[in-house]
Amino acid sequence: MSDNERTILSAIVLQKGEAEAGEIFRESPEHLRDYTILKGVNSYAALGRYYLANETAVPEELYEYMDLDALGCRYEDEHPGVFIGSDYVCYPAEEQDLTMEMQ
Repeated sequence: MSDNERTILSAIVLQKGEAEAGEIFRESPEHLRDYTILKGVNSYAALGRYYLANETAVPEELYEYMDLDALGCRYEDEHPGVFIGSDYVCYPAEEQDLTMEMQ
């Protein structure tokens, strides 16, 4: 098992529980490709920085004036996932939709 697969499996365990994670891994390992790993994104501030760098045109020199934690929380609201070690794992889009509907 690769490091990425272990990271994603850990995210599935947190999301769905150990039994269901094992079942997913055994019966449909291709499902692991539906998860996105943001490498090195290990906090809400890092998630906010990732958001600014990848989804906005805000110049990096302005980041220090922004509330990166709040931006990271907002990003998580729109891209549910979990921090695993030094990475952030985004859940698949269809499961994100279910999470947003429940709120």
